[in-house]
This record gives sequence, C-alpha cells and structure tokens, in this order.
Amino acid sequence: MRPGTLRRDPWIWLLVATLAGLTVPYFLPEADSAAALEFGEFIGLPILLAVVLAAIVLRPKAGEGPRERVFWTWIGWGIGVHFALRVLYNVPLAAERPGHIGLDLMHVLSYFAFIRALSTRPDQGRRAHDGSPGWLDLFTTALFLGGLLVYFVVIPGTMTPEVYSTWVPSLLLFTVLDVFLLASAVRLHQKSSSDRWRIIYGMMALVAFGWALT
Repeated sequence: MRPGTLRRDPWIWLLVATLAGLTVPYFLPEADSAAALEFGEFIGLPILLAVVLAAIVLRPKAGEGPRERVFWTWIGWGIGVHFALRVLYNVPLAAERPGHIGLDLMHVLSYFAFIRALSTRPDQGRRAHDGSPGWLDLFTTALFLGGLLVYFVVIPGTMTPEVYSTWVPSLLLFTVLDVFLLASAVRLHQKSSSDRWRIIYGMMALVAFGWALT
C-alpha cells in the first residue's frame, strides 16, 4: 500500500465524517445516555453500514485480481445482510421479539459471507486458484454454520421455547461466531506477507472483537 493512499481515498474521509457526525449526540450536554445508545443502535449503525456498503459496491475495481473481487463480493453480501438486519430491528415487531428464528438465520447468513470472504485468501494474489469456492467448500461452511444454528437456535426453540424467547440462545450463537471470525482474521493477519492485507485482516479482527464484546 503506497504512502498517502488512504489519505487520498474519498470513502475514508466520508466514513470518518460519518463516524464523527454520529458521535455528536453522545456529547450533547442535555443528552440522555439511554437515548444516545438507542440512537446509535437504531439510527447510527444502519447509516454507518449503508456508507460502508456503498464504499464496497462503488469502489474502484481497476487492478483487482480475481481473488480480491471475490473477497469484496462476499464482504458486500455480509454487510448487506447485516444492514437489512439493522433495518428490521427498527420495525417494532422485530425489535420486541427476541429469539426470532428468521433474524437468527439472517445473522448466520451474514457470518457465512464473512467466513467465505476470509477463505478466499486474496493476499495470495493469483496463486493456486481464482478464489471462487468449490461446492465442497461451500457445503463445509454451510454444514458448520447449520450445525451451530441447530444447536443454539432450533433445539432450544423446539424443546425449551421459554428459554428461546429470551436473547440468551441467540447471543451464545453470535458469540461463538464472533470468536471464530476473530480467530480466523487474526490467523490470516499473522500469516499474510502483504502489508495491505494485514491491515484489512486486522481491521476485520477488531470488528469481530467489538461484536464479541457487545
């Protein structure tokens, strides 16, 4: 990554401006902490995700190898599903129904896209293959995530609906997926020889760490 590349990227400046704007309610003298947190959860986060998604979709694609294109495609799908989730959480019916299996399934689909993105290894350039997953790779990832979904969501929802009616089973599922995503990103950060991709993997690890904490 050439020096100054990030400084010249308009999307970086837009993201910084968006973050700065979204933090204003937290510092207003009359701001209520609960109201500020609600603003961040239901308004701020969807806006930020929309900007990130636009940056991915509209990014300059010149010079990208096939692996990198596949990587950003998967990331775009993951962010897109996550954005749709945040929009759904603004719907009162969805927000008031913890343990909604449809919302849990959307979360899993989002993680599926992020995991597939990391598996493309775009830092390896044009070596090996073009980054497109084979059916076995897709099946393995789907089987892994499907097993977690059954264990944490389907079984509690069927056998102990009173437990599934809380956020506990869903939060356990998300925490396991966050830790898996974090470990995968950290491993790739350590193994990659590309400074650019070490930064990207490191940022993904920080995001997964933040998700695991919340």
